[in-house]
Amino acid sequence: MRPWSREWIERTIRKLIMCCSLSLLALWVGGRAGFFPFSKDALAGLQASWLVLFWIDLLLRIRARRLGEADPALDEPSPAVILTILIVLTGVAGVYAASHGGPEASSNVPYLIAVGTVLLASLGYTLAAKHRDQIGEARFKSSTKGD
Repeated sequence: MRPWSREWIERTIRKLIMCCSLSLLALWVGGRAGFFPFSKDALAGLQASWLVLFWIDLLLRIRARRLGEADPALDEPSPAVILTILIVLTGVAGVYAASHGGPEASSNVPYLIAVGTVLLASLGYTLAAKHRDQIGEARFKSSTKGD
């Protein structure tokens, strides 16, 4: 694929839209969590911008599939990426639950969960990337003998 071809431009635009969309989502979540001092109007604008970019990205992906130009790297993430995302989301939920616990909750627990999440995510990514050919749908050997 040569640079500046239509496929290259569309793929680059899809990647840029995805990066901007994820950045807006991170800012919106950070603002809702109280990490960034955004006003309610700014948070509403971030949420609306994310939704617009999400739908634009979705429409561009549908168009690419119809034209038969879908990028396999963009359409199906590897099992290592999916596992890492699952571990990180679970860890974030654990940190949130531990930090918003009752008054008797220890202040060290969220930090321990965060460190454990980072270690487990890196281990999970490494193992899933190393054994990616063995992860997927179950395959059973069929017997050729009649029962």
